[in-house]
Amino acid sequence: MYYACMPHIQVRDVPADVHQALVSAAESSGLSLQRFLSSELALLVSRRSDDETPEQVEARARGRRFGLDPAVDSVQAELLDEGRAATLTSLQARTQMSATEIVGRGIDLVAEEQAKRHRQSLDAILSSGFVGCLHDAPEDLAANYRNYLAEALQEEHDAG
Repeated sequence: MYYACMPHIQVRDVPADVHQALVSAAESSGLSLQRFLSSELALLVSRRSDDETPEQVEARARGRRFGLDPAVDSVQAELLDEGRAATLTSLQARTQMSATEIVGRGIDLVAEEQAKRHRQSLDAILSSGFVGCLHDAPEDLAANYRNYLAEALQEEHDAG
């Protein structure tokens, strides 16, 4: 019953690519399109200062999409597929972070993940006891390990 009392907004003539980007952003956010658009509208209104005129809001919206510089929009369109671009736009609206900040944090997270994997791999190798020092190994072991291995296997085979 609560929703029955709320006003409704209908938007016509939405370009297909804009509609698809909004649908993708809603799906990425785990929301229905209606809930996603409602939250985006609430964010848009909350970002508008009380002394800003409707003309200023419109000019800002034409010049920048969710706080992005038009030049960044152009780069974003070239570098991101439609789904990721919509997700980036949604993240910007929800977090008030710039595209640079969001991408920077993403890079930091991937770098941390890779460093963690590297540490885990190194720890696994070191704890296995497989790698160690050979004090009495020949100096040319790295270059001729196959010959040494073949000889050791042959000796073991002959002894067995």
